[in-house]
Amino acid sequence: MRIVDNPECPLCGGVSSHDDAFFPEHTDGLPVDTVRSMFHPVGLHWGCYLTWPGRAEFARRLFTRLVDGAGGLWGRAHVDDRVAVLVSIIEPHALQLVLAETGRRVAVAPTDWERWRLAPELVAPQCHPAEREALRRVLAPVWARFPDAAALVAGTDWAGSERHLYEWPRRAEPGAAPDRGGMS
Repeated sequence: MRIVDNPECPLCGGVSSHDDAFFPEHTDGLPVDTVRSMFHPVGLHWGCYLTWPGRAEFARRLFTRLVDGAGGLWGRAHVDDRVAVLVSIIEPHALQLVLAETGRRVAVAPTDWERWRLAPELVAPQCHPAEREALRRVLAPVWARFPDAAALVAGTDWAGSERHLYEWPRRAEPGAAPDRGGMS
């Protein structure tokens, strides 16, 4: 199997570099050969992707697939038609932001959540400028609801997750009365 370092952009045919490429997690809906895409990374120039007429529909499909397919290891702190904020069930909690505008998932450390809220200009330094701006815009109301990582975790909807499998019964402090499950 041969993996190419600088893949061809399927939208313009030019070579894309890792510095200026969007690598989608799924290629359904892109003008690519499915078999070829299994052996060669699909890297779209950001300029091509952002101006591509099929981007909105493709990004929406990616967004839906990433959010619906998050599985039992993720709870949902916030999901709307612009962004999803997913929280890992395993402590320390990791965060994932799924941006509907691009269909991309961004991993976020809980400390970054708070730092970004306090200084939005620092949001997602690893992302393309268009994504950074979109994240600032869509996260503003979410930050108002969840000002810190503790509030984010506390407000997460864990239904449908496997979080209960990772929660261990807490031991009582020495000298404390045993917990009888609400019975006296």
